[in-house]
Amino acid sequence: FISGNITLSGGTGDVSDTDVSAGMYLTHPNSEGDFLMPLPAGNYNFEISLPTYELVELNNVNISSDNTTVQNAQLIYMIPPANLTAVVVNVNDVDLAWDAAALSEILQTSKDEKPLNESISSSIEKLDRNSREAQGYIVYRNNDAIAQLNLGVTAYTDYDLVSGEYEYFVTTLYSGGESEPTESETIAIG
Repeated sequence: FISGNITLSGGTGDVSDTDVSAGMYLTHPNSEGDFLMPLPAGNYNFEISLPTYELVELNNVNISSDNTTVQNAQLIYMIPPANLTAVVVNVNDVDLAWDAAALSEILQTSKDEKPLNESISSSIEKLDRNSREAQGYIVYRNNDAIAQLNLGVTAYTDYDLVSGEYEYFVTTLYSGGESEPTESETIAIG
């Protein structure tokens, strides 16, 4: 068996929607974040995931037949960009601009949060904290990604649109996943 507690840092996610998986085995924690997964003895690679939170990967976790391995994990919310604006220019182009994901929010942690990795198993590798690194932005039009931009770029122009209505939003791309979207902006051309 493996058991543990999953906590969420930031965001409004529901911890009970978290996937705790090891190969073909899958479970979900209860509303307090507690989970229990029966597994045959062996070594496993675990993924703990929830959309808009960084992925936690635990490799080479040893599960024995005579002990329950305890593994707690904290999922950290991936901060989205903010304040998206969209303006029609040159009749059929749209200028988009947004504020970057706030670094102070990305780095903020609560003083009473549990340590990231508590385990009785000494074989668990350390969590890769580089997954918190923001890499850039993805611009969406009508739910389709149309551009991936470097981190320092917070504006984009969508050129030569035909008459119609267009909905835009932007996400922050992290090496550990993608944030939730900004509020959407709808623009009419023509």
